[in-house]
Amino acid sequence: VRLDEDIYNGAAPFPATIVEMTEPADVRFMRTVTLQIQPVQYLPAEQSLRVIKKIRIRIDISGGQIATRTAKISEVEQDYHRRRLLNYETSKNWGLPQKSALQRTTVDYSLNSGTWLKIPVTEEGIYRITGSNLQDQGVNLSTVDVTTIQMFNHGGDPLPVGAATSRPEDLNEVAISVNDANSNGLLDAGESILFFGRATEGWRNSGNDWSYSINPYGSTNYYLLTFNQNSGKRMEIAPSQQITSAVTPDQFTDLHHFSEDNYSILESGLDWYWERFQGTAEQKSISFNLPNSIVSGAGNFSYRLKGGSGAHWYDNRSYRYTTDLLVNGSQIADNIIFTSSSERINSVNITTLNAGSNSFTVDYTANLEGSYMFLDYFEIRIPRRFQAENNFLKFYYDIGAAPVAFSITNLAASNNRVWDVSDFANVRQITPLSNSSTVTFHQPATPIGSAKKSYYVFADAAIKAVSGIEQVENHPNLRDPNRVGRLLIITSEELFDVAQDWENFKENQAPGEMEAERILVNDIFLEFSSGVGDPAAIRDFLKYAYENWGSNSADPARLRPHYVQLLGDGSYDYRNIAQPNYVNHIPTFQITYQDDITSRCTDLFYTAFSATSTSRLDPQIPIARLPANTPSDVTNYINKMRAYQDAYKNTQETYAGWQSTMTLVADDECAGGGSCGEYYHTDQSERIYKRIPQKFDVTKIFLVDYDTQAGCLGRQKPKATTDLLNQINRGTLIVNFFG
Repeated sequence: VRLDEDIYNGAAPFPATIVEMTEPADVRFMRTVTLQIQPVQYLPAEQSLRVIKKIRIRIDISGGQIATRTAKISEVEQDYHRRRLLNYETSKNWGLPQKSALQRTTVDYSLNSGTWLKIPVTEEGIYRITGSNLQDQGVNLSTVDVTTIQMFNHGGDPLPVGAATSRPEDLNEVAISVNDANSNGLLDAGESILFFGRATEGWRNSGNDWSYSINPYGSTNYYLLTFNQNSGKRMEIAPSQQITSAVTPDQFTDLHHFSEDNYSILESGLDWYWERFQGTAEQKSISFNLPNSIVSGAGNFSYRLKGGSGAHWYDNRSYRYTTDLLVNGSQIADNIIFTSSSERINSVNITTLNAGSNSFTVDYTANLEGSYMFLDYFEIRIPRRFQAENNFLKFYYDIGAAPVAFSITNLAASNNRVWDVSDFANVRQITPLSNSSTVTFHQPATPIGSAKKSYYVFADAAIKAVSGIEQVENHPNLRDPNRVGRLLIITSEELFDVAQDWENFKENQAPGEMEAERILVNDIFLEFSSGVGDPAAIRDFLKYAYENWGSNSADPARLRPHYVQLLGDGSYDYRNIAQPNYVNHIPTFQITYQDDITSRCTDLFYTAFSATSTSRLDPQIPIARLPANTPSDVTNYINKMRAYQDAYKNTQETYAGWQSTMTLVADDECAGGGSCGEYYHTDQSERIYKRIPQKFDVTKIFLVDYDTQAGCLGRQKPKATTDLLNQINRGTLIVNFFG
């Protein structure tokens, strides 16, 4: 147990508020809020506890309409709310109106027909797809109507965690440029499609500033291409206007981010780090390059350092790090001191940068041999002239109350292009005022505030060729309100075929037969996150299915999803950084914190359809996972379930009683180097025990009750192992483990 010094040394009561109410959320067709009542406060100034024995809470509800009839929600939903809502009898007629079939979310694409191609993008840039590229994928170019070529993408960024936060409601079409040179209406072999490809990392407009974003769920962004379905979205062509009052800047702030993701401190959460420093002293240098067109060596240098020691809950030693930073041999920061798992995020103005080659050195010392520290990244913001390098320049500019005249030099002699890529889905082609080795174009003022713009100015030589195009196998849309399924089995390619046996078992299991549906997790990613393995895509799909599936059936409430099973193991290592050969069948959802207790994975996120953050995840329908890694794992599971089903009503003495037996297992807290707060998991199990109906027999296997024996693997309690295995072999309906 650790004392939180901020609380014990502070002046304010903890917790600060006795009653907290969440933002309203739509939960199973009812608008609800959650009250959190904390009747015990610690008063640091008095070193005492305040216990509130009685409290009266008044909730004022406004903005609704008086209901004239009972809401049409299913009996399942009514039973759910009856057990969950404090004021169910008062609010049972306040159900949200459910959409009719005609009001359901629909899309105008069909993944079940036509040709679909998946184009990988790992580096931001302008890309070209030729007719020959499509021919290589078996496309008959004589059938391709150029006006119907479409591309789709979600932008490469992680999806919002908050379920109510805006996100694309379909595949999200992006604007492209199609070159039909001979105007025959077809895409010939030598003709091409140009598009702006965003990677899964890069500089993003964060409102007040530009910030660097890295998608923790994938290193490749996928663009989908199809044709002959609908009219395609094309880039707007915007001729530059001559603006006599335009201001001509001679420089802009160039942005550079340097990092790699190599280390996870906790093997949990989303944080990854670049370089590791260990022991009591270590020095490392990193080489990096800057453009030749920087104005001078003056710029802003920012960095993040993170302590790794002390991140594990049981490690209470006092670690202390001292760090000096140098750029090109000149010290830019010295005596940076921090401790244990804390961090330092700082920026400093420096004058030691070079055009071209540079070096960054970290000189690290620590007080204990077991210490280790990480460098996460460093960034440089530096003035740069409007001068292209290698026939290309990307620049960022805030356009405000005055119009701006841009002049970019060092380009090809003619036929250069200017693209406004500020909105990745709605890229604009700007026709410049002059187009030679110097390109000029004007941009009008922004009426209100300022607009953060990013532009690409480039010659054809800077356009990247696509590679690794794949055909997508046709499959039914997941965004189809005609689909049904009470049990959704989400699984991977490797386990999809064997999952058919499990689907058949659930559909024919008596009693309790139910409509089951297998879903490929990669189909979810394709349709909800542009092929990136983002866990929020699974949640978004399940939310859509719950609210829309079965709407055209005779009994929508019965045929919408009621249960979810994740069939496949999962990991925190979404990009196979630490585990290059691991198959992440169904990724976990990671909650990131500073230590290995609060940083954790959970599957509850996937059915928490109204969650606004990770601080509270209330699943609206049950979800479970079978952490299988091979088809034989699934087969063994199915065979065991068949055996359980066959034995369920068996009254022979060998089997009798397991159907009403629950087993609670509680670890102790002893771990190397830390304290033994052995009550912790025992207390958790006891709280579960108090909620188990009396009709069940409960067997407790609490490790605090067993003698410890020393062994080659450390502390062992063999009698506890024996008791647990014997209990499982005798039969038990549920085994619950805390530890």
